Amino acid sequence: MTQPASPVLVTGATGHTGRAVAEALSRRGTSVRAMVRAETDRDRLPAGVQPVVADFDDPASIAATLHGARRAYLVTPSSERAEAQQRRFADLAVQAGVGHLVVLSQLGADEQSPVRFLRYHAAVERHIRDLGIAYTFLRPNLFFQGLLAFAATIAADGGSTPRAATPRSAPWTSVTSPRWAPPRSPKPAMTARPTT
Repeated sequence: MTQPASPVLVTGATGHTGRAVAEALSRRGTSVRAMVRAETDRDRLPAGVQPVVADFDDPASIAATLHGARRAYLVTPSSERAEAQQRRFADLAVQAGVGHLVVLSQLGADEQSPVRFLRYHAAVERHIRDLGIAYTFLRPNLFFQGLLAFAATIAADGGSTPRAATPRSAPWTSVTSPRWAPPRSPKPAMTARPTT
């Protein structure tokens, strides 16, 4: 009798990146467990994924969600709690026996940055490296989908965008771009395996 494949856990499965990852994995025939924050979010998930309700601030719910997952994609809402949430998630992933952690980080992540957002991403990356789990850090800069937040401003201004919001001012990509999405290869270029 064949055992079912261990799922890939995708956090943020109703958000821009998590949904794109869940959809791409599901299309490839990968078993996907999609983490959502509330029962009412289940209806917003891509077809064919297994929904599970958990909260980044509830370690027991995260541990239960990670149980049996072979890999996990980690993205949290950007808040003052994000660093602690991501560190705790990574610790629990190791305890659950997750073999590979894919983390949405940020271009320019640096623990010495004056920008809190970049400091916490770098601190999380260091913490995960120190855990000894295989990892992939995805470091996009900005997503084209983020321009939607400027839609009202762009329309009111006659179609021009603020310089900081233009693709020419910094590298942009799409959440569905293969340049940042989790690769198909078992040994992607951005992956590191712990050394012994």
